Amino acid sequence: MLLALLLLTAAAEDARRAALAHFAAGRLMAATDRPASAAKELEAAQKADPAAPDPQRELVAVYADLGRDAAAVRAATAVLAADPHDHATARRLGRVLADGRRFREASAAFRTAADSPRATPVERLALLRDAGRAGADAGDWADAATSLGRAAALVAELRAELRKSPRFETDAELDAECGAVHEQLAAALTGAKRFADADAAYRAAARLFTQANDPARAARLGWHRAKVLAAAGRPADAVAAMEPFLALMPTTLPPYTDYADWLRAAGRGADAAAKLTALADRFPGEPRIRWVAAAEAARLDPAAGEVRFRPLVDKSADPALAEMFVRAFAAAGRAEPIVAALRSPAGEDDDTPDPKGGDWRRAVTSAVKAEPVAAALLLDAAGTAVGWPAEVWGLVGFLAERADRLPVAETALRQGFASDPQLFYPLYRLLLRQRRWRDVVALCHHIEGLPPTAWGRRGAGRKPTGPPLTGYFIAGPYAELGDDRRAVEAIETAVQAAANKSAMRLEKAKILLLLGRPGPALAECEAVAEEADPNLLREVRLVRSQCHLAGRDFAASERELRAQLDDDPDDALVLNNLGYHLADEGRDLPAAERLVRRAVELDRAERRKRGDAEGASGTYLDSLGWVQFKRGDLPAATATLEAALKSVDAVADPTVWDHLGDVRFRLGDAAGARSAWEKADERYTNSHAGRQFGRQAEVRRKLTLVR
Repeated sequence: MLLALLLLTAAAEDARRAALAHFAAGRLMAATDRPASAAKELEAAQKADPAAPDPQRELVAVYADLGRDAAAVRAATAVLAADPHDHATARRLGRVLADGRRFREASAAFRTAADSPRATPVERLALLRDAGRAGADAGDWADAATSLGRAAALVAELRAELRKSPRFETDAELDAECGAVHEQLAAALTGAKRFADADAAYRAAARLFTQANDPARAARLGWHRAKVLAAAGRPADAVAAMEPFLALMPTTLPPYTDYADWLRAAGRGADAAAKLTALADRFPGEPRIRWVAAAEAARLDPAAGEVRFRPLVDKSADPALAEMFVRAFAAAGRAEPIVAALRSPAGEDDDTPDPKGGDWRRAVTSAVKAEPVAAALLLDAAGTAVGWPAEVWGLVGFLAERADRLPVAETALRQGFASDPQLFYPLYRLLLRQRRWRDVVALCHHIEGLPPTAWGRRGAGRKPTGPPLTGYFIAGPYAELGDDRRAVEAIETAVQAAANKSAMRLEKAKILLLLGRPGPALAECEAVAEEADPNLLREVRLVRSQCHLAGRDFAASERELRAQLDDDPDDALVLNNLGYHLADEGRDLPAAERLVRRAVELDRAERRKRGDAEGASGTYLDSLGWVQFKRGDLPAATATLEAALKSVDAVADPTVWDHLGDVRFRLGDAAGARSAWEKADERYTNSHAGRQFGRQAEVRRKLTLVR
């Protein structure tokens, strides 16, 4: 017994030493900017001594540096569960959540940190301001006002302690900080529609900025007080309150746009351009005043607005100017000025393009994509357009496909492709989406016939390119057409021409899968795996999983996915695939739902972080709907699958329609099931998805049940 105890003690000591060694190595690597290696060492330390909190603390920052937000959140949550008063970790958690645009959760994390007894008054003040900022970003003005109200109370209660801190060397510095707190509080109170309280907070802020010897900052609050009046439904009073502030010539754009908005709201829109022009004449050093004046002129007289904008866009490619330009002419129903702005300036097709012109065109393109009225205007104008340049046709193609107007998209892309071969790529994707394999093959052969000079630099800022690897692009369509010989020959040509032959061999494996040859596809994967390129390991596992699935070896397919999750438990695609496979087999459905929900959550977080307007992957929502169907929750499955079909990637997917038909049939909705299955049948036609496992034949059998 004693010997066993001694052995256990020795093993524990060895584990502790190993954990310390890994921890020290991890910290060193993190300090020398090697976060990937640091993560491996710190994970090893945490595994060797799971009770030690320090590796988890360090991992929060390392995971955040690597962009692995979900892992950082998980590590921080574990640390705080063991030590709720660790305010440094809580603050890191808040920052990771805020970076991921999870503002409500970030606000709660910052408040948790502020409530820690270990936080100093200076730290508590900063944390409450962070919480207020996150609440405001979430649009939860009551939450923001609560946090900032606490911050204002703290500076009043603990002013003497704050003043002792090295952070505030003078009374003026502390007054400036207090003023900033009241200014932030006033904005939150305005959002919460507590207008009288907001006005009082702005007055307090102005008083504090004056005490801090910062009269300019105090004067700036005139703009914010005007916002309170406007929010209270008093635009005329807001205009009057704004004019003394504008006399100080603010150097940012929003004060002038607000002023114009309030003039229009007060019924004085006809005065806006003249008033702003007068301001611009008084302050020639602030060109953005003329931007707003031009936009207001365009609202009343588009031709006059175009004349005003012309000298402005010759001098600036600022995205804010592009947004004003696009909105002004969209509101006036004028596509011509927008099209003119999208044209490449002279000289862009040679080797010395005009960088400003290219920047302006890109800024206008982004503004059109973000402005629904402008996008609709351009699509309507495209029907009768003559002589538009390739870049405009490319944008129209994008807008039309996004609106699911596929014939319009194709016409636009073919128009542009005639003069710019770079539009091959979106046209190719559009034809693939419609499973028009012969048209894709013809397009690829057309590309092969173009001279190399056709692929030179076209458009400002665009790098010179060569023709695409045609074999790679044409192999899939040949495989879909059942032309095994040409498909294999094409992908072999692409392998030989590729710079990264291992990556292209994985593409060959996918082509072999399309041809129904999982054995040779798996052999290709194994050959790539033997080359031991760690950058390809994830892709190798995913393709091997597909090979095993095609060969009906579900256990081997699952092993590949679980091996990848061991390396990265936050791989959304792998989580989705594993959850879907479990549901498809009817195994461990609660676990399947957890996996897929995790994939949806991670995907949504990543989209939020990118600012992606589309809230979730249609593919992942389809998986969730299928799990819900398998679990018997038919109303939830219906809602989830219908939500999935709002996504571009799901509308063209026959599997989603097939699943929706199954759900509706189970609910007794024969007409709804028939409609969904007919759409699935249409999309299964002429596709590998329809041939694999006899899916199209099965959906046609199901259609006989509702006819």
